[in-house]
Amino acid sequence: GESAALMAAGLSPAIDMRGVRTNEQFRLLVELGHEVRAVVPVSWAPPGVPRPSWRRRRQLPSIEVDHGVEITHPRFLGLGPARRLPGAAVAQRALYWRALRPEVELFVRSGGSIVHVHSCGLPGVVLDRVRPAKSVVSMWDHELFDLAPGARGWERVIADSLRRADAVVYISDTLRRAGEALAGPHAARVIPLAIDEFADVTPAPSPQFTVLTAARPIDRKHIALLIDSFSRFLVDAPEARLMIVGDGPERSRLEQQAQRRGVAHAVEFTGRLEQRAVRECMARAHVFVLPSVRESLGTVYFEAMSVKVPV
Repeated sequence: GESAALMAAGLSPAIDMRGVRTNEQFRLLVELGHEVRAVVPVSWAPPGVPRPSWRRRRQLPSIEVDHGVEITHPRFLGLGPARRLPGAAVAQRALYWRALRPEVELFVRSGGSIVHVHSCGLPGVVLDRVRPAKSVVSMWDHELFDLAPGARGWERVIADSLRRADAVVYISDTLRRAGEALAGPHAARVIPLAIDEFADVTPAPSPQFTVLTAARPIDRKHIALLIDSFSRFLVDAPEARLMIVGDGPERSRLEQQAQRRGVAHAVEFTGRLEQRAVRECMARAHVFVLPSVRESLGTVYFEAMSVKVPV
């Protein structure tokens, strides 16, 4: 079979934007008879600092196995907020490449056929270093919607990587148009994401009117707006409840907001849940709400609809 290296999107709990679909790719590629190796670099976390995300990264093993696929986790020095400074894109890519280099060189020596990178800001650094292997980029919205618009250096390297790839896969026409606006014509393909259905998860609304949202708490999801709206709704429906599923950088601020608005007793933060558990929570809700201002596809809306919850 062919050999594929999948970069920068893993299943480890240390990685915030992990998603279950990488797991599905591993499983399907192995079932089709391909030899698959994965490299998921993880930024170094200083010892002794109690931040939960850093603690998870420190606990992450250097090698994991998923569906028979070996996932290597080399460490690299992340620049954090400084990554938006002038020149940071080049510096961060160089540090990332130092972590990736041994695995990529082994892949090339062993005659690997396809390199599949998830996003291209950092992983795109490998695209010219894997020939004659073909390169496929799966593009995600955070680079086009958040990173590139705020930093010229990242804008240049992302656009350059999109043009160099043998194929770039987008999950929607909306995202493809954003990529083409940034990089001009390139080998773009649209393959929409699908969702799993759980036939035994059926609507079972909670006795209390329940509003649910499911998202990684980041600014453009506008979950803060939902909490404000819910606090006003609670005046007329004091028994109502708001369930917020997901974990991310805005969670602490949102919890504080619920306290300030006097609705903390009616707002539940579940943290990160597995896919089936998310769907079970949705099935207990009366309505799903996510006031995100920008989505490349938004499969979470489809997931709510799959258990017949109004969106």
